Amino acid sequence: MKDVYIEWMVKKQRGFVDKLIRAVSVIFLVICILLFLLTANIVMFIATVVAGVLIYFAFTHTDVEYEYVYVTGEFSIDRILSRSKRKRIERFDVGRIEIVAPLNSDRLGGFAHKNYREYDYTSGVRTPGSHIFVMYCEGKKILFEPNRDLVEALRNTLPHKVHMY
Repeated sequence: MKDVYIEWMVKKQRGFVDKLIRAVSVIFLVICILLFLLTANIVMFIATVVAGVLIYFAFTHTDVEYEYVYVTGEFSIDRILSRSKRKRIERFDVGRIEIVAPLNSDRLGGFAHKNYREYDYTSGVRTPGSHIFVMYCEGKKILFEPNRDLVEALRNTLPHKVHMY
């Protein structure tokens, strides 16, 4: 049997809150630097260093990408921060998947009343042309944006559980 390996990356769009966090952190750093230069105070020096650390974390945690990896029998989702820090956040055995279908599919009607915890691993853009799929697995409702190859690979493995419409 031939192994299948497919990966797909989706960059999360920065929302209003992410942009606000970045702007406030930059303004705070600039104010701390100006006050340090005017006063030459050790307290302002410490505040400037703290502001620099805060701006590092603000920029790192607002630059997010999700990578979906399908290897025969296993589906995983990784979160990549600032194109440098990778963390595996979900790993599923494909046999345990209950259903995969587009977000507004009629096939998901039977799962609407179930109490699943929702996880959003999409770009955050919900336009009519976006290809957001829902996967129910192990008590979780996973939102993700696969490409056609990834959906086809899942469909070839689980033809009765993966729906394209």
